[in-house]
Parts: sequence; C-alpha cells; structure tokens
Amino acid sequence: MNSARPLVVFAAAALLALAAKTSAFEDASGITQRALALSPDGNWMLFGALTTKRAENARPAEEVRLGRQPVTIQLLAAPDGTRQVVYRSEREDRFVRGLRFIFPRPGSAGRVRIMDLSGERPASNTQALFLGSAFTAEDLSLGFLAWKSQELLGLDTHRDRNCWRIVSRPEKSDRSGYDRVDCWVDQEYLALLRAIARDAAGNTLREFDVRSFQKLGDIWMLKRLDLSAPPLGVSTRLDIQDARREEP
Repeated sequence: MNSARPLVVFAAAALLALAAKTSAFEDASGITQRALALSPDGNWMLFGALTTKRAENARPAEEVRLGRQPVTIQLLAAPDGTRQVVYRSEREDRFVRGLRFIFPRPGSAGRVRIMDLSGERPASNTQALFLGSAFTAEDLSLGFLAWKSQELLGLDTHRDRNCWRIVSRPEKSDRSGYDRVDCWVDQEYLALLRAIARDAAGNTLREFDVRSFQKLGDIWMLKRLDLSAPPLGVSTRLDIQDARREEP
C-alpha cells in the first residue's frame, strides 16, 4: 500500500478509499467515523466469491453452506454524502438474495441501516448468516464503527502496519450480537485491518483479518479477507477477483 493515493477496498462492508496521512485525532470516535465514512469516488461493481469451510472435527449449524458462493458488491455514492453497499448473489434456483447497507453522512451520529432486498424492507434478523457463510448482516455492515462508545486503547501493529487499537461497545438500542469489538485501524490509510468480536465473557465470536491486497488497473483493492466464527466451527474467505467503475 505504498502507491500514490491508491484505493484500498475493504469489503465485509467496508470497502475503503485511501485517506490522506493523518497524525492525530481528537478521540477514538473520530478515527472510527472516518474509517466507516471513507469510500471510493463514484459507483463501482466488484465481483468476488465467498468460500466457507468447516474447521476440523466441527459440526456447523444447518444454516451454514459449505463451498463457494459467487457474490457481487455494488458501491453507490449519493450527492448528499450518503453511500450504499449492496451485496447480491444468484443461487442455482435463480432466487436472488441480498442486503443493502445505507451508511450515514460523514460526521453524523446515525446508524447504518440494513435492508433486505426482498421487498426493500429493514432486515428482520441481522444475526442471520449471509448466503450460508460465516458473515452475518451485522458483520458486513461494520456497524460497530458507528457505535457511540469507542475507546482508544493505544498503538499496536498488525502485519507490520502501525495501527490504532480501539474497543467498540454497543448500546442496547444497537441490538448487536456482540458485547465488544476490538479493532485495529491503520494509522496511515484509516483502513480497518483486523477486528475481533467478543461476548460478555470475552470469548471470540468472530475474527476478521485482511490477508492481502491487489492492484487492478490504477486502484488497490482487497484481494482476500478471512472471517472465522469459532462458535460455528466454520470460516469464510472473501475473494475479490475484478472490479469496474460504473457510469452514473
């Protein structure tokens, strides 16, 4: 990530544009809000796949679907500063399933809205597994970056990158499946590189890890993101193979 102003795309949601190098922020909320708000200019279509595997000796839940599932990720930017990320996948029976995430304007205190594409209504269960993968709708939204309670624990490193270490805690109104999420945010690029979601006892429920990036044309984007879900005994890899910019 050393090219001049490359585009860093982090999916699971979080598809992030390169930010100007920043040396300091007032507080942890300033860091997480900027990380959540960053987005590539214009509209984009990404093409990838979710590959879910069973851990050794694990018995995954019935809703887990092992194997590879193609997925498209659409990035939409609105003139008012809001943006949307849409995940879709067409199954063998041609039944299209998907989620729409509507992100608040930068600097606002609004929550990420999660919509079910079936009827364009609010998602009734944000803890349901998306396409049988280890990802829930809450995971893909990265909504924990918008929680009001953000605490800066200090500096740390992840894969030789200097990061801010931040812990995010939900309120009851957030209706989260997690008690806290520990985040590693790149100091230079403001990209979320790692996150560990825990329950009240400190057990790991989900662990996100950006494994690699790739350059397609003149942009840098995610190549591989791993998500493990120890309680389910499964892990899912998100691979992005291609991308194109769409005309407005």
